[in-house]
Amino acid sequence: MKSDVPVPAFYLVFPMAARTHADYYVLDLLSDLLALGKSSLFYKRLIKDTHLLAAADAYITGTHDTGLFVIEGKLSKDVTFGKAYEEIMNIIKQVKEEAVEERVMEKLKNGLESSVVFSETSTLGKAMNLAYYELIGDVELINTESDKYQAITANDLIRVTRTYLDESMCTTLLYEPQESQ
Repeated sequence: MKSDVPVPAFYLVFPMAARTHADYYVLDLLSDLLALGKSSLFYKRLIKDTHLLAAADAYITGTHDTGLFVIEGKLSKDVTFGKAYEEIMNIIKQVKEEAVEERVMEKLKNGLESSVVFSETSTLGKAMNLAYYELIGDVELINTESDKYQAITANDLIRVTRTYLDESMCTTLLYEPQESQ
């Protein structure tokens, strides 16, 4: 798609599990492994080492229905989408084949644990969480969500990556700058 954008940007979108499915938590952790912070796989490989992307992110959506696993990025100058896509798929292949180190797993789990705890530090935050969990049909999740994240293993990450980040299920949107007239 051509649009009034300063640099080429892309979105790779994969269908994923619903919010109440056990794989939701593993996919949430996977998105952090790929794109959260300067120690993430995308930052190290796509931005710092190869300079293929100026920005990269991975995140999940899903509140009531089946969600989406989204990978997005902005291409660096003179980099083709094909080259960036190839490297992203190489990173995904690595996650499908190699177990994440235990220290990395602990760091990811601790980050998610703090997010859960901080979301409940105020009365308003606690009330919003209770209302949300009631809305999705399982108010007890407020008490067990941290446990679900802590139970995730490196093998779970391999399994969900193989299951959900299948190239044949990917929808791609590429925004390219309009040519000057």
